[in-house]
Amino acid sequence: MHARYVLSFPLALVVKGSAARTAVAVIGGSVGGVAAGFLWSAQGAYFAASARLYAQTSHGVTPEQATASFAARFAALFLGSEVILKVLPLGLAAIETALHIGPKNASAVSVVELLPPPPPPPSPPHSLLSVTDITIAILYSVCALVSAFGMGSIIDLVRFEADLLSSSMSNGSVSVAVEDEAAIKPPQAQADGPSTSAAPPPRPRLTSRRLAAAVLLWCKSPAVLLLAPIQATFGVCAALLSYEIAGKVVKHKFLHDNAIAASLLSALVALIAAGLQYPFKLVSSRVGKPPLMITGLGAFVSLAALILALDEEALQRNLPLVACYVLQGIGRACYEGTNKALYADFFPDDAEAAFSNIVLSNGAVSAVAYFVFPNLCKADCGREQMASAALGFSVLAIVCYGAAEAVHRCDARQRSLN
Repeated sequence: MHARYVLSFPLALVVKGSAARTAVAVIGGSVGGVAAGFLWSAQGAYFAASARLYAQTSHGVTPEQATASFAARFAALFLGSEVILKVLPLGLAAIETALHIGPKNASAVSVVELLPPPPPPPSPPHSLLSVTDITIAILYSVCALVSAFGMGSIIDLVRFEADLLSSSMSNGSVSVAVEDEAAIKPPQAQADGPSTSAAPPPRPRLTSRRLAAAVLLWCKSPAVLLLAPIQATFGVCAALLSYEIAGKVVKHKFLHDNAIAASLLSALVALIAAGLQYPFKLVSSRVGKPPLMITGLGAFVSLAALILALDEEALQRNLPLVACYVLQGIGRACYEGTNKALYADFFPDDAEAAFSNIVLSNGAVSAVAYFVFPNLCKADCGREQMASAALGFSVLAIVCYGAAEAVHRCDARQRSLN
């Protein structure tokens, strides 16, 4: 399903007519939203299980260190790929322009050049695709198909954990106290007698309770609601940067090259977020995740405050403009890496439901922001209203995160006493 969403982008380049392109965009966006709900929820459960198994099979690695390491690696690969895919179209367009427009030799002036220029040839129809569009469509389609086929190579962690337990027991290295050998055998193995290989564990079934797991987690672990403003903050700040900075400031500063400038600055956000993953992993392994979370949320606060304090003319200066994208990059580094590891630490037994709440919080608030902000851009005080909303969400996220940490540590102390 996610591959079909990616394929909608090159398809939009091929279809003709605004109505057809709108239909492709709406259908592709709808498919992408459904796919993201499944993909990120499953990714969260798989991420938490992988980190837990890694911590169990590695000496001297705590679960918190494992989640920090895995989150940093995932975010670096994810954001690095985003940088490449954002810069690639610009590079292809530059190459195409260079091949079609070469420098003139100023010293060789012929009589033909002194004559009145002939009328320009008729421009090609708008429906024709450029070499860059065709190349991008092919590359993105290949990426979508490769990612779809790559899903088949993912290791089944349920079976892997069962095999690992069976191997540990056969080698006598398991450190779990078992009173009865039948307690660790699957029911089929108990009925049929001893077996040399462990039976595959039962596959989880899709039930109404599993579908409502994200909402049920609100009652089971209220801390997930305290973490929701973090996800909302990222969505609001991304919309603020898109409409106010890229849509107005960058457009007015770079009149003729605003699309290229906006693309490069957007790639700068992903580049900074990817580059900070390794330093964040080192800091997390030594002092924990709270300082990194405060740093990332503080970057969102600074971004909103900077846009609120300066007018559009001041934001067009190089230093404030680049600072906006750098601050968004720092905040996104925290959101894509440390934030995901935090959820795996807080909800190790409910990772799927917890990561579903990330998608739910971020998706709902982002959708509202991307529908409301365009209307605010037309108002005289629209910039102040958008920046104030982002600042409010950012401050609320810091307060709620502190409360979530306190609740989590209190629950951990109670579990240790019991």
